[in-house]
Amino acid sequence: MPLPPQLACRPFQPADLPELYAIEAACFQPPLRFTRQLLRSLCLDPRFATWVALSSSAIVGFATVSLIPEVAPPDPTPFAYLWTIELLPAFRGLGLGSRLLALAESSVQASGLTLLELHVAHDNLSAQAIYQRAGYQTLGLESDFYGPGHSALRLRKPILPEPSIIPSPEMA
Repeated sequence: MPLPPQLACRPFQPADLPELYAIEAACFQPPLRFTRQLLRSLCLDPRFATWVALSSSAIVGFATVSLIPEVAPPDPTPFAYLWTIELLPAFRGLGLGSRLLALAESSVQASGLTLLELHVAHDNLSAQAIYQRAGYQTLGLESDFYGPGHSALRLRKPILPEPSIIPSPEMA
């Protein structure tokens, strides 16, 4: 589904950090809120991809995905990890969350990893619906993942490799 014309997404730029932290503060309260230092380190690390969502020219959300291969025994298959997707409340339900997720998945695909994992609060039904529509499967419930009394579902999706262009005899 295309976004309305005033809504768009683009790659993160270092000058975006103050606005991203303001979104973090609007979306999460301590102890669940990322510190400025953590958010800065994630966004500036070249092994991560961060995408921002815009309304006109204002940043209204973002997504950050780690492209560092992780492994969770007993499965030896490496995966990327989606750290967060955040949108200001007034911009939820407009397709931006799905678009940010698709961009995070495209970053994973470009990295060559073939799985993406994430955690979502067990009571965040709207986010769970986005992930289900996008094809994520629940691996299990992790009690107290976000701290005492804050459980999370662990989700995973296979990310298909970019299709190779195989020259046909006519192209050779």
